[in-house]
Amino acid sequence: MDLMRLDKVSFSYEKEKPVLKELSLSLEKGQCHVILGENGAGKSTLFFHLNGLLKPDSGEIFYCGEPLKYNNSSLSALRSRVVLLFQNPDDQILGATVEEDVSFGPLNLGLSPAETNKRIDRILDKMGLTDLRFQPTAYLSGGEKQKVALAGILVMEPELLIFDEPMSSLDPLHASVVEEILKDLKAEGKTLLLATHDVNLALRLADKIFILNQGMLIKEGSPEEVLIDESLLRQANLVLPDLVKTASLLQKAGLIAAGSIPRSHQELAEMLNAFS
Repeated sequence: MDLMRLDKVSFSYEKEKPVLKELSLSLEKGQCHVILGENGAGKSTLFFHLNGLLKPDSGEIFYCGEPLKYNNSSLSALRSRVVLLFQNPDDQILGATVEEDVSFGPLNLGLSPAETNKRIDRILDKMGLTDLRFQPTAYLSGGEKQKVALAGILVMEPELLIFDEPMSSLDPLHASVVEEILKDLKAEGKTLLLATHDVNLALRLADKIFILNQGMLIKEGSPEEVLIDESLLRQANLVLPDLVKTASLLQKAGLIAAGSIPRSHQELAEMLNAFS
């Protein structure tokens, strides 16, 4: 079932310079979708359309089968269900302390202080932020800020979570923590949409991949369909994932079955064991 659908959406910030060009795609409920594309491909502009920050010049966007409406009450309702984690956490953090920031969304949704505190307790524990609850946000590291910004959208319990380069400011340790959180959200059946340049992350997480190039959708499909096409990836200034390269070499050496695409190192090890 489609949670959101774009039908021939076009948009320009300046006349004669389209950023999105008759873009059509669907986001399926309970799936993890990944958008790949170089800077300027239109990823962030697409995200701003999905939660109503921007309105198409032409085409239409549907949420749960209904076209988006752009009056204040409809947009407020949409933004409580479709939330966006910005690339720079400083653009998203509003509270003076971690607790104040994470409570901002639920309180603005009209939740009681008791329910808000219950949600905050749960989310801070999930994110490993309990010890920082009363810490001033100005004193947080970049990785800690990213986790607080993520906690601030998870606490709202939205239907669609949009992540614009969620690992961009994280060190490897914090990136692995956030990836595990994304895997947990996926396992819980949440609908996710991520923009990234990281083809390895896309291979590990995605149910469906979209490749954008100059505002146009040039390919969509499963990771196994999309991430083996080297010439296609090159069009978007991307490269083959490391595991795809490794699997190709092992197939040529007759060490794993032809056509097998591992999505993790564990899957690769299982393929090697099965073929030995």
